Parts: sequence; C-alpha cells; structure tokens
Amino acid sequence: MLQKLFSNLLTGYTGDRAVVDRFWHELVLHYNGKKRYYHNLTHIEHVYMNLVPFFNTAIPPEVMFAMFYHDAVYDVTRKDNEEQSTDLAHKVMTEIGVPAAIIFETESLILATKVHEPTEDNTMNAFTDADLCILGAGEKEYNAYLQNIRKEFSVYPDRLYNAGRKNVLQDFLEMPRIFKTDWFYNLYERQARLNLKREHSLLG
Repeated sequence: MLQKLFSNLLTGYTGDRAVVDRFWHELVLHYNGKKRYYHNLTHIEHVYMNLVPFFNTAIPPEVMFAMFYHDAVYDVTRKDNEEQSTDLAHKVMTEIGVPAAIIFETESLILATKVHEPTEDNTMNAFTDADLCILGAGEKEYNAYLQNIRKEFSVYPDRLYNAGRKNVLQDFLEMPRIFKTDWFYNLYERQARLNLKREHSLLG
C-alpha cells in the first residue's frame, strides 16, 4: 500500500518511473534499518490510516511528503533527526520539481514533530497528532510499542533510559492537551493519559 501511495505522490511531479523507484528504495533502506523497531514503515502506515478519516478527502501533498519523510533519519544518539529528515525530503522534492511552497510546508510539518506543540495551523496540528496516536492505543498495542522503543534505545542502560523516558512522559502529562485537534483528542486523549501514567509508574 505505501509503495503505491508513494508512487502516486511522486508521479504527480515526475513521469520518470526510474526516479520514483529509486527514491522509494532509498526510503525503504532508511526505514528498514536494523535498529528500527518502532520508527519503521509500520509506523508510517499507522500515521496514514489515522490521517485518512481526519481529512476525509485527499490528503494534501505536503502532508503526504511529511508523512513519508518525517522519520526517514532516526538515530537515538543524535538530536537533529528531524533536521536531517527535512534535508532528505528537500533533496527529493527539489529533484522532482515540487513547487517551493509545498517544499516549505513539508519542511515545517517535519520539524513540528520535534516538539509537538500546538499551532494556529490545524493541518500541522493534525499531522503531529497522527504521529502520536500510538500513545492512545489499547494496552496490548501500547505495551508492544514500549518494547520496541526500548529496543531502539538499547544503547542506553536502564538507569539512563528510565530517567529520560520519565521526563518525556512527564512533559506529555503536563500538557493541557496531548492531542491538539478535537478529532484526535476525542479519539485518543483519555487512553493516552492512562497509558502514560501507567508507564510512568512502572519506571519507578
């Protein structure tokens, strides 16, 4: 499914099938990295499935590009993953002739996933909300997410990981709203807070 979506997105700007295939395979290499347990193509599909009912009609191209590229570069030891992912998206979009306005919007959406703060742009809010939907998953799915995240951060010992993770959880719990749009708030807010509180207590 994702390959078809990606192909349809890029062929709106280039008719060169070889170029489209090259960029798809490049993207797959990023998301199928050996240390990708959560931030992989399954996550991208999950984001897409949550965006579809929100937009109800066609998802804007800048949102689609941001969806595909927002976690393309992901290294738990770095602090600039979003910036690196933005650079990769910029390179691809420039090569296939995407208009500058769409490139700018795509870059803004990707960078917004770094902090997940509310904005006056409801499209941006919806995109960052969709990126966080796993927080409001059922207990079984959330537990699998926790295990996969821990594997991605396996370079860090429990003492450091638990402390850092607790800070992240606390930041979310102190937000007036985790989900900024009413759509995602109504779907996931209550369960997300239950999940985060439970995980926080388990970390000691």
